[in-house]
Amino acid sequence: MLYNKENKKNDEEKLVPMQISTSSTHHGQSSLSNGANTTMTVALFCLGFVGISFVVGSLKSSSLISSSSHQNHHQLVPYTCSADIEASGNDNHEGMFDKYAKSSKTDVNKTLDDFRSMYQKAWSMYYPAIKEMLLPWKEVAFVPHIQSGDSIYESACGIGINLLATLEILATHDIHDLTIYGNDYVQENVNLGNYVWSTEDAKLLGHKGLFCRGDSSNLDFVPSNSFDLVFTGYIDPLQDPLNLIDDESLEEDDDAPCHYQSKEFCNSDDPVYQYVMKQEQLAEEDWFASWVTEMVRIAKPGKVISVESIAEPICKNQHDWGGVDKEWWPKAVDKYKWDVDPSSIVIRQVQYPAFRLRYNVMMKKNS
Repeated sequence: MLYNKENKKNDEEKLVPMQISTSSTHHGQSSLSNGANTTMTVALFCLGFVGISFVVGSLKSSSLISSSSHQNHHQLVPYTCSADIEASGNDNHEGMFDKYAKSSKTDVNKTLDDFRSMYQKAWSMYYPAIKEMLLPWKEVAFVPHIQSGDSIYESACGIGINLLATLEILATHDIHDLTIYGNDYVQENVNLGNYVWSTEDAKLLGHKGLFCRGDSSNLDFVPSNSFDLVFTGYIDPLQDPLNLIDDESLEEDDDAPCHYQSKEFCNSDDPVYQYVMKQEQLAEEDWFASWVTEMVRIAKPGKVISVESIAEPICKNQHDWGGVDKEWWPKAVDKYKWDVDPSSIVIRQVQYPAFRLRYNVMMKKNS
């Protein structure tokens, strides 16, 4: 057995809570700063997760409520949710998403004001701080590239916290009457999203398109060339890229067994372990590419695709959950045949202190 539980017990470095974007995995948002003697927590956001990102919030301020001149100009993208969703590539261990589904069940029947005032465990912060963190990037990647009446799709939307912040930020720039769509891997998150966005208060903020259960790496039920902006708040990294860990060896509180094993491999001089880590990273890159491939496909020609809160590879930043290098993105356009202009790629470091080791990426689909 490769996974050494004793190393987990002795590891006191703080990890970023995984923000499960439950569209196939876990979203992460929390302290990215140096390790601390703190127990690790894991959360979902699409929130990412992370991964959780989902839309809820009450609009009391008239500046955030779309005016009557913007109403009734939206047209729904014609498609239906799929009833047949195969297991995600990151759903390779029994019960991996059980705790996230349980969390969403407890939030049923809450109001928009409830969600805006609640402590968001998936992000390890309250909503105002989340919005403050997202603001600089939204003003770079969203505000100049979207207008009133457009459609936005969030891949792995979780419970919609990111979507809520996005619409509120856009409203302060007089961008209203937006129709929102999304997918999440956990059905309970989807149920909650559909409930919240069907309320009268939510309709003041945006129009609900479809929230479907779906794996972000395979959105075959979503039509191509359909949305004015497509984004994800977090691409959940694979937790066991090479399927090296047996379910029988896992304990109920083993939130990130492969993460500890990968760290062992990263720090080893053994050429076999070094080879394994190279293979794990290649699998991670293919996984990231599968998400982006779908996002590019469903975006309209000439429109923006945005990927937020990206971590570096686990061997470069062992305090996070793993990801891809900044240099990987331009190369990926050619390798994975994305219909994207490589010169349109913009990469910015996250400015919020707790996530300063992560970065955001935007790109434009070819016209």
